[in-house]
Amino acid sequence: MIAINCIADLESVEGKIKIKDSFKKMLPLDKVDLLQDWTTQIDELYEEVLKEWDLEFAMKNKRDGIVPNSVLKSFVDDTKKMILDAEKEGK
Repeated sequence: MIAINCIADLESVEGKIKIKDSFKKMLPLDKVDLLQDWTTQIDELYEEVLKEWDLEFAMKNKRDGIVPNSVLKSFVDDTKKMILDAEKEGK
């Protein structure tokens, strides 16, 4: 039985779900159980694809010479520390 369909608009890269009447007619306990199963599976898939994207994004940034946020944050933090140290020495 198909209870819920995932529908993708590939042009806008937006998604939605279509809930079938058969799912709506199920007992609440059964729906909760199924939704928990699906949510877990979708969360796991999301984490897997997010790792793929992070790797692809890092490779593109390296290729294009873009500094990752973690490096930029470290630079900003170091700069703030240098400014504070200079202000302390000037007083």
